[in-house]
Amino acid sequence: MVQRPVMVLIRSVVILAVTLSAAFATVVPPAIPMVFVEGAPYTVGSTIGTAFKTQILTALRNDTFYNTIMLPYYRTPKGAALYENMFAAANHSFSQYVDELQGMADAIGVTLEEIVLWNFHFDWELLFWNDTLPTPACSDVYLNQPTSLSLMAHNEDNDPYFMELGYFVHARVTDASGAVVEDFTHYCYPGILCGDAYGFNSNGVVMTQNAVFPSDVNLEAWAIPRNFLNRAIIGKTLDGIVDTLDVFPCTSGFSMNLGQLSDMMVLNVEISPDGIWTTPIAGYYYHFNMYIHHDFPQYDDTSSIHRLARVKQLPTPMCSKDILSILGDTADPQYPIFRNGAPPDNTVTISTVLYDLRQKMMYVYRGNPSQNDPMMAFSLIV
Repeated sequence: MVQRPVMVLIRSVVILAVTLSAAFATVVPPAIPMVFVEGAPYTVGSTIGTAFKTQILTALRNDTFYNTIMLPYYRTPKGAALYENMFAAANHSFSQYVDELQGMADAIGVTLEEIVLWNFHFDWELLFWNDTLPTPACSDVYLNQPTSLSLMAHNEDNDPYFMELGYFVHARVTDASGAVVEDFTHYCYPGILCGDAYGFNSNGVVMTQNAVFPSDVNLEAWAIPRNFLNRAIIGKTLDGIVDTLDVFPCTSGFSMNLGQLSDMMVLNVEISPDGIWTTPIAGYYYHFNMYIHHDFPQYDDTSSIHRLARVKQLPTPMCSKDILSILGDTADPQYPIFRNGAPPDNTVTISTVLYDLRQKMMYVYRGNPSQNDPMMAFSLIV
């Protein structure tokens, strides 16, 4: 029998949130859909594809960078060679996740190449980087005092068209013998391998991710494409995650924020093509979309610079309400922490997640988290 995490869609809270949103002249999106699946990797991908076919095809058919840059370049000899090299690296180390994508591709009626290329999106954005490309990314604020409270909170930011396309997946992935080898719950983007956002697993690990933008990328060697590396770590123990990130080189980079329920250890791990940098977190901490611990060449992110400047103006948080107030801050008229899609930022906060490691709960907010109650709540005891 499938053991599911305790997940509550708080219907009364949804009504309250709508009422509050009217007072603050904001719009609260609907709760996020979720699918439960247990089975081999192909079955996991096929189930996700079947459940969210419309969302995945909408993203594939409407993403500007994918359709105007990636696909045309892929059809050139140089682009095809780059794709094949990246695919070979991913398939060599993590063929099970290629199987997941094959199941998804079959379910939605596209080729494996189309869905794999879609999962190279971030790596190829860095290859074609210019100042006109948007940098939709995320904000994290933590307050880790293990003897009293341990809170991790995260704004999930992205292109506005993703607002209604994301979904939760609770997966129990089995091996050839039928044994469960991964058990996780994760917010996912359409058609992207799970791991590119936030979630938790049955090993008592919670996680969020911040995009970073390294200016030197490793697309020619046997490095692992970012989304495949994201997927490889989300079912592991804390030590297993760090070990995996240390062993497998990444094509590009990202920043992982990890919490362990057993002892409320919190870590930040910054990943680049050059390696990883692990930083234990105690007290008040924040991270945006630039490397701050790891000395690696990177593109400046204007929004991150503004968000960092604004958070330094705000008082040190003392509780979850204070943290949510920071993540809901809109004082910067151009690049606010809680992002609303207005130019020049052109990015929205899709959802906010708050982890309470002491209480072992995860709360998901839609709309400004400083003005609304959580719309979904998960027990982290799986």
